[in-house]
Amino acid sequence: MGESIAMRVIQQYKTHFIVDPYLYATGQLVLNLPSFTTNDLQSLCYQAQTTFTSSQIILHLSSQIVIVGDLHGQILDLFRIIREFGMPDNTSYLFLGDIVDRGEFSVETATIIFALRVMYPDNVHIIRGNHEFAQLCSRCGFLEEVLEFYGSPTVFNAFVDAFAFMPLVALVDDDIVCVHGG
Repeated sequence: MGESIAMRVIQQYKTHFIVDPYLYATGQLVLNLPSFTTNDLQSLCYQAQTTFTSSQIILHLSSQIVIVGDLHGQILDLFRIIREFGMPDNTSYLFLGDIVDRGEFSVETATIIFALRVMYPDNVHIIRGNHEFAQLCSRCGFLEEVLEFYGSPTVFNAFVDAFAFMPLVALVDDDIVCVHGG
């Protein structure tokens, strides 16, 4: 059987997780990001959606977790966080939604987070933010970014379909309530 798309995504981004993102931000290194086909991303989104459907609407998590707020397509922040805290084989993460829109790398940020979720479903958790609703991410940059890169809304629709199955709340140690906002 061939290598899974999630594994390929992680492999192709691996060096980005260990390089100091400051070097990219200051132009000392050129940020060359991999790209994936429409079929690859549709497959990845479907795989992520499958992991969300096997989760409950309220996640019950342990306090040994890194909680990450709005990334909004800021891929260098994602690289910095993974570099600081490690890959999810040794670290648990909770992303509090709004992984897309506003930043210039929403597709790549969502792709990495979905790949991490597929590869490490017990250690990578994502709750849905308001920017994971089609009405908002179609107006705030994500759809435009997808159309610019892929030329059709197919990838956008695949992500939005997966977003619809994300949990809405996480309880950490049955004591701390984590939601995107409100």
